[in-house]
Amino acid sequence: FAHAYKTGFQEVFKFKEEDKNRIVIALDFNSMYASCMMEKFMEPKSLKYIPITEIDNYSDALIRITLKEPKSDFIKNFHPFKYTRLFNSQIYKLKCDSSIEIQLFKDEFLFYKQFFKNYEIHSAISSKVMLWHPLRRDAINLYKERLIVKNNNAIKEKIIKYQLSTMHSCTNQKKFDRFKNQTIDDLKSHI
Repeated sequence: FAHAYKTGFQEVFKFKEEDKNRIVIALDFNSMYASCMMEKFMEPKSLKYIPITEIDNYSDALIRITLKEPKSDFIKNFHPFKYTRLFNSQIYKLKCDSSIEIQLFKDEFLFYKQFFKNYEIHSAISSKVMLWHPLRRDAINLYKERLIVKNNNAIKEKIIKYQLSTMHSCTNQKKFDRFKNQTIDDLKSHI
């Protein structure tokens, strides 16, 4: 608890899979701010590619898109996109001919496309099954409790704030499986 990572954490994954015999989709749903937990999200095991021509038929879709040529100086200088690597986030400015390849949810795409002259949709995924975040109810209860004690009990309020920040940065532990194989067939049968 005391050593929990207190700020938001988001991993960035490669857009293109180099191994043609494998498809990898990785989305980080473990670490969400409480406000993000209030909306349903796509069930990861039910994700499927949707044809670009059918994106309008889905209310929720995660779209891989390239936004091209920012329209205004404001978006060039104050866009929300950051380059992050190894916990180090960098703000950068766009130029007139800049493009950003990014994944956006459909509602985000509909908002941000107005600030760019062009865009190109590469792919999209969606799920018919939508889930609540497992910590949603806990987040709601902690925020309610914090409002009740806010002016009366400073120590309890600080404890609740730490609980919330820990909740924001919670992730599943990474599990590693060690296996020593003699042949490729051993490895295939293990998998």
